[in-house]
Amino acid sequence: MIQLLLTMDENQTMGKRFIIKILDESNLLISKDSLTSLERNIENFFQNYKTTIYKC
Repeated sequence: MIQLLLTMDENQTMGKRFIIKILDESNLLISKDSLTSLERNIENFFQNYKTTIYKC
């Protein structure tokens, strides 16, 4: 089983707000490209969620 750790970096010190870290890379079943895509999708989700909250 792969364990992913999602961390939020409000200051974007690594250039991203959300950083996904693989806790066990010895059993990596997800490609780095897929991981990058997942990070981008999560970022977009939270941006849309934040916008929706402010509109309410």
